[in-house]
Amino acid sequence: GDGGDPLERPDLFELMAHGRSVGLRVSLAPSVTPRLDRAAMARLPEVGCAGLQLSLDGADAATHDRFRGQPGTFVRTLEAARWAREEGYNLLALGHHQDDILETFLLNLFHGGRLAAMPPKLLSDDGQVLVIRPLAYCTESDIARYARSSRFPIVPCKVCGSQDRLERQVLKQLLASWRHEHPERVASIGTALGRVVPSHLLDRDLWDFGGLCASRPATPDPGLAETGIDNR
Repeated sequence: GDGGDPLERPDLFELMAHGRSVGLRVSLAPSVTPRLDRAAMARLPEVGCAGLQLSLDGADAATHDRFRGQPGTFVRTLEAARWAREEGYNLLALGHHQDDILETFLLNLFHGGRLAAMPPKLLSDDGQVLVIRPLAYCTESDIARYARSSRFPIVPCKVCGSQDRLERQVLKQLLASWRHEHPERVASIGTALGRVVPSHLLDRDLWDFGGLCASRPATPDPGLAETGIDNR
């Protein structure tokens, strides 16, 4: 394969059923294309598909679709996740690594106007689906090095995120230059994502700035009264 859509194979379900029949644990990481419809999702448990991977690259359509380079993929991914839950799949394991998370953080920072990345573990709003990212603390280079040492085939993805001129590619190049020229800078960003100080940001939903006030001194300072400064 070339990182394309497995549902392009007309014999996909037969292959999966055969794999399950000989004792293999079969899973699928489909591309969110029109081929991944409700009927295709219903067939997965029938052929013994034990795992299904769907990728969300942002908390909203603008961010996700910018990553994917295809409008509408955010909505289709959420729809596919809903179908998966209806078929009994309630654990989504995503393959994002540390580089993906840092790229997401920078894209949200530069283009989304907010501080957000990809958490290693989260629960859906309705509490029905647990999402995990097992590679969240692994860099892309570490994964590639391990794959080479284990002689795993490295298949380049040509579907999403690797095309020239996509924002993800621009940020990937930026991070690569920082790793070469200032390696501590990238590590510091990763550390910062786990050391948030809400009181030193500007989000009033995270910190009650309006409720803050200095304690009144036990003995009023006459100098403050003379200058008209209110220390409440």
